[in-house]
Amino acid sequence: MIKLIRNSLIEKIIKSNIFFLYYSNHFIRVFRYFLLPYENDWNVFKKFKIKKNQIILDIGSHWGESFFTFRKYYTNKIYCFEPDKDSFYYLKRITKNSNVKLFNFGISGNIKKQKLYFPTFRGKKLTLWGSRSEMLLKKRLKEFTSINPNKIKFISNMYNFKKIYISREVGIIKIDVEGYEYDVLKGINQNCFRSAKLIFLEFNKNNYESCEKFLKKRDFDSHIFIKNKLKRVNFNYIKKFTQLKKTSSNIIFLKKKK
Repeated sequence: MIKLIRNSLIEKIIKSNIFFLYYSNHFIRVFRYFLLPYENDWNVFKKFKIKKNQIILDIGSHWGESFFTFRKYYTNKIYCFEPDKDSFYYLKRITKNSNVKLFNFGISGNIKKQKLYFPTFRGKKLTLWGSRSEMLLKKRLKEFTSINPNKIKFISNMYNFKKIYISREVGIIKIDVEGYEYDVLKGINQNCFRSAKLIFLEFNKNNYESCEKFLKKRDFDSHIFIKNKLKRVNFNYIKKFTQLKKTSSNIIFLKKKK
């Protein structure tokens, strides 16, 4: 499993060269089912139950990594949202006849069309590293890899974004959109937050505080999943925790019990 090489020498080597990074991108796509879950926090779903009639919103589905993880633990219908046409092509292939509904657009509270930027290797994009901002993408590469972003070519394409209205009862919302989580939250109708019990959100220091304030107003408390347990935490703790990990971290928001 990929989570076993997090913060290891192998990960450092992969992130030191665009050649290795590109082929790790390809390796993950081909063998994704056998490598799950990618991060330890995803094991929270082993312990979390939702009603059979509730759906799961998978926002930022990519090639279906999160879809496969959810399918390991749930039979519920999954709504997958992925704006990138290349990623969506693979997502469509692997989710066929799997109680899933696919949407080839992103979610946004304001934007209808937006460019997404990707680093490239020999003219092919690394879809694991997409961003709406080339500047933020370069900053992320500099922070999380040993690759000089000024020596990489980037590609951009225009994508569709929409607000969504989900009438069905939602149990879980997962959002992984490379720093635009807050914009996604504003693009989801409020009924989803009333029924949802868990929101799984990738931490990004550029917008996390806004996300936390938004969700606290809707009766969600922030947690991390550590040592196989959920731990309730505050904003200052999360900042220190994510700085120490040096890799992506997921924050788990649970609905307060009334």
